[in-house]
Amino acid sequence: MITRVSVVGFKGLEFTHRLKKRNLIIGPNGSGKSAISDTIALTVNGRIPGAGKTNQAIMDAFASNSKMFVGVGVGDEALFERRFIRNSKGKVTQKFQAGSGLVTKEKFISDFSVAGKPTIIDLSAFIGLSDQKKIDNVFELYPPKGDVMGLHDQIEAATESLNELTTTIKQTEGVIEKLTADQAEIELPAGTLAEVNQEIERTTAEVKLARKNLYTAQQKEAEKKAAEKAEAAAAENARSEKEILAMAESEESPVEPPANRPQLGGDPGYTARNSEDFQDRVHPGPKPVEPSENPARISIWAIIKTIEKAGCTSCAALLQCKKELRKY
Repeated sequence: MITRVSVVGFKGLEFTHRLKKRNLIIGPNGSGKSAISDTIALTVNGRIPGAGKTNQAIMDAFASNSKMFVGVGVGDEALFERRFIRNSKGKVTQKFQAGSGLVTKEKFISDFSVAGKPTIIDLSAFIGLSDQKKIDNVFELYPPKGDVMGLHDQIEAATESLNELTTTIKQTEGVIEKLTADQAEIELPAGTLAEVNQEIERTTAEVKLARKNLYTAQQKEAEKKAAEKAEAAAAENARSEKEILAMAESEESPVEPPANRPQLGGDPGYTARNSEDFQDRVHPGPKPVEPSENPARISIWAIIKTIEKAGCTSCAALLQCKKELRKY
């Protein structure tokens, strides 16, 4: 904070004023009110708004002789002073004092910043700035506590979220309008809602009953087919058993030997049962022929040959094999 203002040869004045945190300066015209604010501006910024910026222009506008000193005390009375000096040839130079001695311009600026870097605002210039520059200047004068950039990012994120919500709201409103229009075009069935619900329940009950009846009919049909199949199988088995018994009975009945049966001294292996004439009468039908390429026929034929070689030429197994052989 600036605590003191002092000038020598500035606007023909020479003074030192103590300042506090808040100061009110009053007085008649020419009493030096503006000289205090101009001194602060020139010391801090190196120029006075509305005046020239060069050393020569500043001396010409505000100096009353060949030397002009303007300075301010910052904090614990640290003095920062600009000294303008015009030599015999009219050339103006500027020197800088920080503390108790002269320093370079860079050192002056650096020490001034460390001491608190006082800032002067030109209200007329501030009013002419854009809104964004005004905000920047205020933040520069009064740096906010906390993460300003983070707050800025949060504002941007909130703005983006708000835009998305706005878009969603517009889309939802469009859907609502369409649904409302579609609802107006729907033709509702006659009757009250209770009557419609009652009709739906009745129809549902009829469908369930129809499904139950269909399932019962399918079960009965399946049972009927199963019974018919079982009866057919039983009848087939009974018929096969009757045929086998009939063949067996015919084998047991006496058969007259053929006229050309050999007499004593003939073929000792000849008998009535293995004669061809006997086989034709006991087992009517065509004689088995040589098997074809059918694997089942070949297998049955092999069984027949085996039985005949074993001498069982009239057993039930042989009869059944010949019966099966005729199917192929």
